[in-house]
Amino acid sequence: MSSREVVFSAICSALEECQAGLPEEERLALAQDTVIIGDPPPLDSVTFVMFAVGAEEQVEAAVGREFSMMDIAERLFHTGEQITLSRLTDSVLEAVSDSSADPIASAAP
Repeated sequence: MSSREVVFSAICSALEECQAGLPEEERLALAQDTVIIGDPPPLDSVTFVMFAVGAEEQVEAAVGREFSMMDIAERLFHTGEQITLSRLTDSVLEAVSDSSADPIASAAP
């Protein structure tokens, strides 16, 4: 699995977990083009915080690097654009990566 696929999977897992109590028709799709940040917000503030904390924990566990999902979300929110899961994944991958190593390969035992 590529680094991007690992990060996307972790983000989707967190989204799925924070939506577990919602009726099926109210849940966001776990798809690349699903808007996660925008106006109007697709998630209420409590659900978004649960998602952000869960995604941060799951990505950190998967790649072995710390980052702040809330910092990324805040930066993306201020662009004024609709932010998809794909764009969020790219931003997270950028935050946990450095130019010298693949974060997934570095985390492997």
